[in-house]
Amino acid sequence: MPSYASIVDDVMAELPEDRVGLWWIPSGLRDDFAIADADEVRERSLALVHEILSRPGVHFGQFVSGRFERWTLAPDEVVERIDQDWRRLGRPPDIGEIGWFDRDLYPCPVCAFDLDFEPWRQGSPSHEICPCCGIQFGYHDSAGGDAARTRQVYENWRERWIGNGARWSSVGRRPPSGWAATSQLAKLGVRVP
Repeated sequence: MPSYASIVDDVMAELPEDRVGLWWIPSGLRDDFAIADADEVRERSLALVHEILSRPGVHFGQFVSGRFERWTLAPDEVVERIDQDWRRLGRPPDIGEIGWFDRDLYPCPVCAFDLDFEPWRQGSPSHEICPCCGIQFGYHDSAGGDAARTRQVYENWRERWIGNGARWSSVGRRPPSGWAATSQLAKLGVRVP
């Protein structure tokens, strides 16, 4: 039995960059795993949809009048609705049909890069590292719960990062296409000389 984890990994890797259409999954099953049976493609796709929706911060929805609207349903209900829509189509969904995966993004408080994790949640750090500026939440910004001190840590880190050329920090993850520190920092009202 082949592992379909690569399809889940591909969707999760693309989500920080853009929304991912449902069509991606059946297309991957047909093209990469040579599954030709329509019912098997649908059943395996729905199982993968459920697995993807079990990841933190991942949602499903569709564009309505040019605006993306998330479905406010539990993962089981999303899968059921997709199954119904798929059966109505009578074939696997194509680009733009049924819906899209979406992911919560959280701006880094230092550099404004859109993170795919919450730096802090209810007072607990993620211990993740911002791939853009390199700050590790819960390590570099530990300030004993003092909000003013935490803000100062972020400002100091930002100044040091900009002073070192505002370069992409991560070695293992490439910057998004078209990434520019100047436009990103503008979201924070920071101008880079």
